[in-house]
Amino acid sequence: MQDVFIRRMQKKIIPSTNDYNLASRFISNANIIENATFTNDPNWHVGMLYNQMLEPLREVDFKLQKNKSYDPSQDVVDYQIQFRPGFHPEQEFKYSDGRERTGFYIDVADPEDRSHVCKWLIYGKDERHSLDRYVALQCNWEFEWVISDDPKSYTKTYYHTLGVLRDSSNENSTVWRDTLTETMSQQIYFVVPTTDVTRTIDYNTRFMLSDNPLHPRTFDVTKIFDTAPFGITKFVLSQCMREPHRDFNGSSEELKKYNSYVDASLIPTFDDLYGGDYHQICDILRDNIQDSTDNFKKDESKNTDINSEWKLSKVGDKIYVNAQPVIIKATNTNKDAASPEWHLYIDGEEYTFKNGELKEYFDIKLNSNTLSIRAINYVMAGYVLKVSIKDQYGKISDSVELEVVN
Repeated sequence: MQDVFIRRMQKKIIPSTNDYNLASRFISNANIIENATFTNDPNWHVGMLYNQMLEPLREVDFKLQKNKSYDPSQDVVDYQIQFRPGFHPEQEFKYSDGRERTGFYIDVADPEDRSHVCKWLIYGKDERHSLDRYVALQCNWEFEWVISDDPKSYTKTYYHTLGVLRDSSNENSTVWRDTLTETMSQQIYFVVPTTDVTRTIDYNTRFMLSDNPLHPRTFDVTKIFDTAPFGITKFVLSQCMREPHRDFNGSSEELKKYNSYVDASLIPTFDDLYGGDYHQICDILRDNIQDSTDNFKKDESKNTDINSEWKLSKVGDKIYVNAQPVIIKATNTNKDAASPEWHLYIDGEEYTFKNGELKEYFDIKLNSNTLSIRAINYVMAGYVLKVSIKDQYGKISDSVELEVVN
C-alpha cells in the first residue's frame, strides 16, 4: 500500500503545467483560492510600495498580521506582510547588480482612519509558510547625521533616512566609564535600508536619539551588520557623552543662529510623525556660541578687526601617556589682539586649568599663547580632549582635538 502511495505522489498529474505531483497541485489550488478570497480578510490593506530610497514603485494589496504578542522584556512586536501569491518585491525590483534585497518601504493605513498612513519597513522574509510572508516593522524615527567631506576642508555633508529604532535587550551590555566610576551602558539599535546614504555611517558615528530636549541622549555606533539579510543594515549603538558645543537639537530656524557645518536651509522638514521641523543632529556645530555682529568691534581708521581670529597649531592628534607633552600654540595676525581665553573639554565635559582640577591625570602648563599638556594617568586612555580658545568677546576662534592613547 505504501509503494502505491509513493508512486502516486511521484506521478505527473497534469503534464502541460508545472504541477508535477500532488503537493504542487495542492499549492496551485491553494494559490487560486487565496487570490479569489484575498480581499475578504479583515487584515487586508492597499498601499504604495517604495524602494530603499523612498521612491514609489507601485500600489499593492497585502495582509498585515501580528507575528507575536507584546512582551515588555523583549523587542517590539514583529508583524508579517503577505502579498498576493506570485508577487515577490525583491525579485521584481532587483538592484542593478542583480542581487535580491529587502529594505522596501510600504504605506499602511489605520483601519479606523484611512487618512492616517504610516511608513513600514520590510526587513526580512519568512519562508516557513507555503505562502511567503515578509517581516515588517513600523518606522518610528528619522535618523540624522553629518559626515566630514575632507578633514582639511572643514566641511560636512548632512544625511537623513527613515528607519526603525529598537530596544537592544537581547544585545550584550557595554561599560560606561567616566573619571570616577564604571556602570553598565544602555544599548539600542536601529535598522535602515542599505543604500549609498546609509553606507556613509561608520563606527563611532554619533546620533542624538532622545525625547528630552533639555538633556538629550547621544549614542555612537559600536557594531554594524549589513548582510543578514541583504538590503538591511543594523547599527548597534552605545550611549556616549553629549557634547553641547558640537551637538544641536531644535528647529532649522534655530540652527541658522549658530555657526554650523551645514547650511540650515538644506535641512528638510519631516512628516509630523517623525519630528516635523524638530531636529537632533550630532557634530553639526562648529562651536556653541551664537553668531552676533556685536561681538566684532572694528577700528574704522584701519578698517580691520581689533579682535582678529585666533588660530591653534599642534603636531599630531594624539597624547601618549607618560610620553612627551603636546604643545599647542595660539597665533593671531593682529599683534595688538587681547590674550585668548583657553578652555578644555574631556568627552564633552568642560574642565578648568585652575585649582589643580586635573593634576592627577595631566601635567598642564599654560601661558598666554601656549599650552603644554602631558598625560600622566593610564585611566585617561581612550578619552578625547578638545582644546578651544575664545576671544575677549567670548566667541570661540578655534579648537583642536587630541585622543589619549597608551
